[in-house]
Amino acid sequence: MSFTLIQMMSWFFLALGFGTYLFAPLVSTKLTGVGFFKLLLSVSAGSLVISLIANILMGNATLSSQFYFLIFVLVLLVFQYFVHRDEKSIFMWGLYLVSVLFMLLTSYFRYGASLSELSLFLLSTLFMGVTNFIMVLGHYYLVVPKLTERPLLIGHYILWPLLLMKLTWSLYTAFEHQSFYASGTYLGDGYIFNMIVLLMRLFWGYLALGILSIFSYKLSRMRSIQSATGVFYVMVFFMIVGELIASYALFHNGLKL
Repeated sequence: MSFTLIQMMSWFFLALGFGTYLFAPLVSTKLTGVGFFKLLLSVSAGSLVISLIANILMGNATLSSQFYFLIFVLVLLVFQYFVHRDEKSIFMWGLYLVSVLFMLLTSYFRYGASLSELSLFLLSTLFMGVTNFIMVLGHYYLVVPKLTERPLLIGHYILWPLLLMKLTWSLYTAFEHQSFYASGTYLGDGYIFNMIVLLMRLFWGYLALGILSIFSYKLSRMRSIQSATGVFYVMVFFMIVGELIASYALFHNGLKL
């Protein structure tokens, strides 16, 4: 397994695990029951375990602060899984805030050496997290059909500005590194492959996702949740493809797309 692929795994699953957990307060566990929160915890913890394994494979992470912070976050998530009840208590809110704090510390010690890389990671965390969250929540309407559509709509309101910020960031990066896309260049993976990566990032990771989110929003407003959930799955697919392409560009060529 190449070192670039391991770095991609660590980045992607760390952002997915943190981001999915961050948006848990968008819907009350009193409305969904504790089962939904446990589902979120399972998705987050599973993603963080994969990231932890990737950190170990990198060889230089096991003695660092971010490694131990990540383990502590996992312990907190597992603890919440077993003690959380249908209604979130003040104690559980405290655990949520502590978990978020240690997620931020982990992010800082992992990517804080570069402010732009840390900013990109946090932005990706929010972007991936809200996309995955609304997909998981949409699926849960099959369990609690009377649940209000408001959390899904709020999720879209959060997704759209994040999508715009990510798109602006990628376009700025592409403009700043025009030499990578000059005809005949041998920088990175060469002109043709560099262009394929950039176009897939823009059209799959942003344009397709943005168009699909308009349809999913309208379906959610109509309370056609089952149809919206089908769109959510496709949105998550394009999000995954776009973010994996971006992480490849970052760790293989140093481009922060």
